[in-house]
Amino acid sequence: MMEILELIDRIEDLVEESSSLPFSKKVMVDSEALFFILKEMRENIPEEIKQAQWIQEEKDRILNDATKDANQIIEQANAQAFKIKSDAEVKFEKLISENDVVVAAEKKANEILLKAEQNAKTIKIQTNTYVDDVLSKTQEKLRDVITILDSNRSEIRK
Repeated sequence: MMEILELIDRIEDLVEESSSLPFSKKVMVDSEALFFILKEMRENIPEEIKQAQWIQEEKDRILNDATKDANQIIEQANAQAFKIKSDAEVKFEKLISENDVVVAAEKKANEILLKAEQNAKTIKIQTNTYVDDVLSKTQEKLRDVITILDSNRSEIRK
């Protein structure tokens, strides 16, 4: 991108340094020098387009990676929550079957189950917060990439 801007600066310098025609705003420009600079611009524009395309592909890759990571984290959190709940239910059933005092066993099992559900909720909330943070950072990066793309496109159009 800098090469294109430098070439534009060279064209401006060429025009500023050229002789002006009397009683007009027109100038006499060295056509060879101008055509040489324009040729260089033509050669550099494809590189700028490749750069913009790379930025777009990088944006897509970052977004895909973030989505995969988020889905994997959610899946792991759900599996962990299910395991905690299953373990609590197993403990609950074991307490009932092994204890003579069913009321005490039910109370203990309910406490374990409640604690497990609370832990599962806490893990899920923390996971959702983490996933939201990852997606937010990814969104910021994508905004930066889009800003660069817009800037590059604006510079190319000038």
